[in-house]
Amino acid sequence: MSSTSSSNPQWINDVFINFRVEDTRQRFISHLYAALKNARVNTYIDCQLPKGTELGPELSRAIEGSHISIVVFSKRYTESSWCLNELKQVMECHRTHGQLVVLVFYDIDPSAVRHQNGDFGKVLRATVKKTYFDPRDDSGDERMEHVLAKWRSALTQAGNMSGWDANNCRNEAELVQQIVEDISTKLDIKLLPITKFPVGLESRVQAVIEFTENQSSQICIIGIWGMGGSGKTTAAKAIYNQINRKFVDKSFIENIREVCETDNRGIIHLQQQLLSDILNSKELIHSIASGTDTIERTFQGKRALIVLDDVTTIKQLDLEALFRNLSFFSSGSVFIVTTRDARLLKLEH
Repeated sequence: MSSTSSSNPQWINDVFINFRVEDTRQRFISHLYAALKNARVNTYIDCQLPKGTELGPELSRAIEGSHISIVVFSKRYTESSWCLNELKQVMECHRTHGQLVVLVFYDIDPSAVRHQNGDFGKVLRATVKKTYFDPRDDSGDERMEHVLAKWRSALTQAGNMSGWDANNCRNEAELVQQIVEDISTKLDIKLLPITKFPVGLESRVQAVIEFTENQSSQICIIGIWGMGGSGKTTAAKAIYNQINRKFVDKSFIENIREVCETDNRGIIHLQQQLLSDILNSKELIHSIASGTDTIERTFQGKRALIVLDDVTTIKQLDLEALFRNLSFFSSGSVFIVTTRDARLLKLEH
């Protein structure tokens, strides 16, 4: 995760796309959205929301909670007060907590955006008048000038940033590919390798993901049970790959059975791996008690995603030894346990 995570760790989305529907939705945006989805990038587009003059709380949260905003400028972009208000908030998020912004100039010269000249600028003034002029309000002109100044500032700031110019690409497919590669690099996407899904497993994975999303107000513990070779680890990896970028603190601990059978310090080894994953450094633990204390200090109030894979005994599933208790984790934390013994999942810790 990039350094921006420290200032806004609770990312809701990987990417938010700001665009004018009438200009780009049917072609470019649909292709870009599909490519981002295929790359497992969690992307928010607002074309389904009813449009008004001001942004609602849901959309504001979506913008503020996105790691990256993609802004697609087009010829008729300034016809939309909605797009301009979104852009204003995107640039505010860029300034205040370092949200990454990726620009795309789609059939529009970057200088027109930077200076708001030509038809691009003329339409901008017409839009502010159409949207905010009220002949019954004596302060209407002052309000329009205030809004216009905010829009101009956001456009100038964005226009001064480098971006993708569609005119410099051979075709849209090439442009989409380059943007997705750039986004993937910025997100530092590292997916766990997955073998081919067993038949029927993908729908179950999606059901688990939907379940975790509905449990955001509490700590969620999920058990995945099945015989050896039934796809438990594959399912856990697939779930982890799709939701891990929503978490700053995360760990996937594999082969627990093997580790504990070959190492008499099994729990300590698990504690060390958990801390190393979170702190990005090699951690040395001398006892289970000291490891538990360190874990509690490290995770206090944090929202975490932790997967314990291939658990076969009660001792290996000793969550009390690993964490003492789960109450010091933040709401929205997710714990996933895969096991061959369904009885372990009925135990309360």
